[in-house]
Parts: sequence; structure tokens; C-alpha cells
Amino acid sequence: MGEVKATTGYGRWRPRPDLPFTGPGLRRPQDTIASAARVPRVLMGILRETNPSPAFEGPPLTEGLAGQLRTLGEQIAPDLPLETLSRAIVVWTQLFGMLSFELFGQLVGSVDPSDAFFDHTVEQLADFLGLPPTS
Repeated sequence: MGEVKATTGYGRWRPRPDLPFTGPGLRRPQDTIASAARVPRVLMGILRETNPSPAFEGPPLTEGLAGQLRTLGEQIAPDLPLETLSRAIVVWTQLFGMLSFELFGQLVGSVDPSDAFFDHTVEQLADFLGLPPTS
């Protein structure tokens, strides 16, 4: 796990100046915020409607992370438990990561075409969130 955590530290230590939207202290142009918030808003709506019940507990939230989630929750989902909000962020970033891998050819030679893998992963993410099965 330490090796995985080190990748985040490396990215903070050595930001990519060639990529305009990376690095610590990044501030998005205000006119992009509404568009960027669409997917999380839809996800929050689904979570409100379904009352998710994950099959397992995750690790306890640290005090710092709980504070960050509390602040975020007050803005976008005051009615959701912090653990649910944390899982929603995991799912959101996983989903966008998968899309990025697909769009940039990172799945070629492994699970390409990726339709079955994508469907399978979405089902796993729904289970992780505790969403009821779909028929």
C-alpha cells in the first residue's frame, strides 16, 4: 500500500507544468464548475433516492478526512452520511479513471473491447456503494 500512496506524493512533489489543469492549489475557471458538477449531482441524487447499504464497512475516516467530507457534505449533500459521501467520491473517480483509460487506449491488449469489463466494474462500484441490484 505504501507504494500506491507514494504516487500521490510524487505528483505533489513534482507537478506537471505541461498539463494546465494539474498540481496543488489548482483553481478551475468558474465557468467550468457547473458542468463539472453534473455527474456528482446525479450520483448524490441516486444515493438520496436509494438509501444505500454497503455489504461491508470501510476503514474508519481519519479526523482530517471527516472534516473535509463534512465541509463538502454541507455544500452538496447534507443529508448523506460521511461514509456514503466518501464512497461516492471513490466511485466517481474510479468511473472517470476508467473512462480515461478507455479514451486513451490504456485497455488495448487486455480487456479490449472493454464493454463487458466496464459493465462488470459498474456493478462492482454499485455494490461498493451499497446500491440495490438492477434487473
